[in-house]
Amino acid sequence: MIRQQIGYIPKVIRSIEKRKSQINGIIEIEERQEFGVLISIGGLSQSGGAVTKVWYDTLRQLASYKKQFKKCLILGLGGGTLVGLLKKCFPNTKIVGVEIDPVMVELGKKYLGLSENDVDIIIEDAHTYINQSSIVKNNEFDLILVDIYLGRSVPKKFDSEKYIMATKRLAAKEGIIIFNRVNLSEDETRNRILFQNLQRNFPKVIPHFINDNLTLICFTN
Repeated sequence: MIRQQIGYIPKVIRSIEKRKSQINGIIEIEERQEFGVLISIGGLSQSGGAVTKVWYDTLRQLASYKKQFKKCLILGLGGGTLVGLLKKCFPNTKIVGVEIDPVMVELGKKYLGLSENDVDIIIEDAHTYINQSSIVKNNEFDLILVDIYLGRSVPKKFDSEKYIMATKRLAAKEGIIIFNRVNLSEDETRNRILFQNLQRNFPKVIPHFINDNLTLICFTN
């Protein structure tokens, strides 16, 4: 999820479709100048568009570490932008995507090329998913991407140290977990607290700034 860079919001060329979701409210499919077709909520891009650049830049940085990932977990699948990028950067990776809102997944399939051939889609709250004992016991992910938003904000339960540790338990011994956050002035205090929490729980955390977003790259070893 991303807000367009301050001072520049690409012009909406056309509104393609509007859908009402019990989870996210009004979801819009728009075509925007320079960014093409995207899914937005409240004027903020959730999948497609500028979101692609944020995650592509981050995944390219991962590729520079010369790591390969056998199994990846996406918490906050949305319309599936990350699936295509992962397939491009790490084509042999098996992907599991967790998304609470089935309307987002439906729109991703309709407009953004999301395919169940590329990802095992689970419709569930990410907090519930990671705390299931069977998930912890039977899964070990080399890469976990956390991009959980409801509209403009991240639910506070996803900031807690308990949640961070539950996510870490799903990661492989040499795994990487990446948290994505909008990083406008009003987000700085909350993001700083998250960064400090991550530093307490991971041996290495690298902040990566892209436009108005911050990705926090956490190494489990």
